[in-house]
Amino acid sequence: MMSKQFIFSLILILVIECNANLTSVTYPGIGTFTLTDFYDPIYRPIVLLPQSPEDMNATFYLYTPKNVNNSDILDWNSTDHYESTIFNPILNTTIITHGWRGSSQESWLHKLKNSLLNVEDLNVIIVGWPGGAKTEYTQAVANTRVIGIMIGILIENLANKFNISFDSFHLIGHSLGGHVVGYAGKHLDGRIGRISGLDPAGPFYKGLNYTEARLWHTDAKFVDVIHTDAQPLIKFGMGMYETCGHVDIYPNGGRTQPGCGDQENDEIPIIGEIVDLYQYSSCNHGRSHEYFIESITPPISRPVAYLCDSYDSFQNGKCTWNCQEPNKCVVMDPLADSYHVNKTFTQGKRYFMVTAGEEPYFRKKIPIQLLFQNLKKKYSITGYQYLIDLIMANHSDDYIGGIAPPLLTEVELRFINQDGDVEEFNFSEKSELFEDETEYPRLFSLDTNPEQLYEMEIKWSRGIDTITTKMNLAYINVTALSFESDSDRMQPMTLKFMPITDDGIPNDDCDGLITTITMCNNANDVDDNKASQSKKQRLYSSIKKHLWIFPLTCFIGTLIITIVPYILSVYYGYTNKIFPLISDSGGYPPGASLFSSFLIIGAIFTTLTAWIRYKQVKYYLQLHWKDDQNINQLKYLRSINWTLVIYMIFSSFGMIILASFRSTESIALAIIHSIGATLSIFGDLLYTTGTAYLCWKLYRIYHLETKPITLIVLTIIKMITAMIFTLNFLISWYMAGNDFLDAKYRSKWPYGHSRIFFLITSFSETILLILISIGFLCLFNRIRKFNDWNKIRF
Repeated sequence: MMSKQFIFSLILILVIECNANLTSVTYPGIGTFTLTDFYDPIYRPIVLLPQSPEDMNATFYLYTPKNVNNSDILDWNSTDHYESTIFNPILNTTIITHGWRGSSQESWLHKLKNSLLNVEDLNVIIVGWPGGAKTEYTQAVANTRVIGIMIGILIENLANKFNISFDSFHLIGHSLGGHVVGYAGKHLDGRIGRISGLDPAGPFYKGLNYTEARLWHTDAKFVDVIHTDAQPLIKFGMGMYETCGHVDIYPNGGRTQPGCGDQENDEIPIIGEIVDLYQYSSCNHGRSHEYFIESITPPISRPVAYLCDSYDSFQNGKCTWNCQEPNKCVVMDPLADSYHVNKTFTQGKRYFMVTAGEEPYFRKKIPIQLLFQNLKKKYSITGYQYLIDLIMANHSDDYIGGIAPPLLTEVELRFINQDGDVEEFNFSEKSELFEDETEYPRLFSLDTNPEQLYEMEIKWSRGIDTITTKMNLAYINVTALSFESDSDRMQPMTLKFMPITDDGIPNDDCDGLITTITMCNNANDVDDNKASQSKKQRLYSSIKKHLWIFPLTCFIGTLIITIVPYILSVYYGYTNKIFPLISDSGGYPPGASLFSSFLIIGAIFTTLTAWIRYKQVKYYLQLHWKDDQNINQLKYLRSINWTLVIYMIFSSFGMIILASFRSTESIALAIIHSIGATLSIFGDLLYTTGTAYLCWKLYRIYHLETKPITLIVLTIIKMITAMIFTLNFLISWYMAGNDFLDAKYRSKWPYGHSRIFFLITSFSETILLILISIGFLCLFNRIRKFNDWNKIRF
């Protein structure tokens, strides 16, 4: 009934529109259009003349990083006012436009604009053309040519006015807007840097032999397309399955999207216009810009799509390529020059991937209340693509006649990682038949990191089958299609899981039994492989759980450097007992060797400690990357976190200088030694100050860790002590002259003038070293209490 109503509506529109008297129209500066342009009796049986540029009611809203919410209006056909606008010719420019029935007020346009400006400095122009878009569909199709040329003219004017390259422009269009930006690129002879088509409209475009009529890979130097609603129009699909770019990505097959319901069976209102059909299909159709927006902030797990001839082949595991091979994989990344993992261009090839059925599609949010309650809980911030292939065994010999009946059942799987965390999901959404010697592949978006996957459990239910007592499973192949942004792995990773025995999997009616299946290479290697895999994984996991050893070693080592060389130098009579400088104590054997060795080891361990703490804080900030409204603040904290590592590297470099230039018997050596001491002390002071500030922000804004009162007090005391040390050292040097730089001259202090200043210098240095060691003790405490190290890659 619905199909008849829909066809009648189309016929009615065609009859009305065919009564037009004009056969062509010319708009100065735009071009001439005729009723025969791109006509096709099947795919475009009706061609209308486009409305005038004025009828488009087009507005070009300009935003920049400094004007995210307040826009300037650009005139597409005049450059007189350009210099008085906020347009920044130094920045790249992104132009975004809507499709049919849309306007500049659509929320996704501004969400995309804000996301782009949050992570990159750009000029962003939102193009609204409601006069041309809010018409009957066939008229809107005709109008895309005019608004596309208007955008092209705007780009020409900006490029000429500010002497900027066409390469700096990136055009993004959804639905009919995908073809609009294609026409803009055609107007500029394909010189645009990049065009992104977000599910370009299918009706009146797909099937056409005229590449001039729709978005095509020649419209820009790089054209990427996301297809999400490519079902036939009779099934209410508003997108197109045909390729039209250098890279065409088809999430979940590109025809329908998980979480969007069944469009074939749902009731839809048809009032006589296609507009109701468009609104009905908006879930699948709109997923393209939702995926695009979400991928702007790069997830830890890279959203990889694989080259394949069909989605069925992809589901069957026939396209799990090594992504280092040319053109085999692309990564969805709207901010990159291309989606390519390896930067070569293709055309006419399809790339497939899988997403979750609800937002967020590429990653999983962490419930904020759980972070407050207990940081020990293991919640992933990333969604991983998995191909899980369940292979049934041949057990026909167990049945009379040698024919095993198929098993009608529902199957549930559980992933278990190295820490014992469990992720449960349904392999089959409803009861289905599982036959002997048959493969059953499925695609999933899951939380478990594949590199931490250790074990699986399987559970099945008999349902109405009261006879079958076991499931004849041969093995399960688990292929991880995602790899992390900082991973060296650039290809899918396949893990094979087999039952411990080949007696079949009991069903869950047997005392609620859930059967464990173990990672292995073949049936004979189950126990050996499990043991070796377990040993390797648990060793790596154990190392991560004991990273607190590094700051603890720094704490102990700093105390040893402070105390032991002094005791040895006094014991052997190299210095008197009243507070020599630490480096004086370490200037004579046997304390000298100990002093140098501990300094060099300490330099390594302090750098490693800073790096460990950096990864910990980076993880904290990554948890809130998608949820934080003030993304600039988050970026600022991330930059501070990285800067702290640099400070500690400077401090460690100073320690190496101290270890290498212990002797200060000449002015030159003394100055080098002093430079090392300055780098070491003040590098650590800057690190402690920055760490206290960062900990305070993490506590106040995100309620992470404890209030850093100890760190703050320690920082203040450190600053005061460092100033006292520096001031009195300089006074002692001034009063004693260059002899003060000679360690032998200082070895019998405090005799001579300026005694009190030297005592204060040496005493404050000792206190400063003790404070530094306490700082490492604070880091030890914060690192030891962190329980998510297995989610962090080093």
